[in-house]
Amino acid sequence: MHSMEESFERALELRARSEHEFNSGRPRVALDTVTEAIVLLRGLTPERPHVLGRALHQAARYLLALDRASEALPLAREAVGLAASVGEDRLRLACAATLAACRRAMDDGR
Repeated sequence: MHSMEESFERALELRARSEHEFNSGRPRVALDTVTEAIVLLRGLTPERPHVLGRALHQAARYLLALDRASEALPLAREAVGLAASVGEDRLRLACAATLAACRRAMDDGR
């Protein structure tokens, strides 16, 4: 069994790897990788909600890139809420922009 700190470090590594995969043109691999990070981070949420918010924001962005806006929308909403709850204004604004992009994509039928 991993300690909480080991789980947190693993989740950070997965988030970084997912961003690399996304930037390398592999959004499906990025989504799978960040989903693994989210699973780990959900167990750490009371102590690290801002990190979970960042991972949820990543997942929402990747889903948008895959034209899966309806799946991205709840993740973006949750990320906005987590960012607001810890006072992370830059993250909240980024998440809000992603949330708006989800709504636009859904309006466009994506």
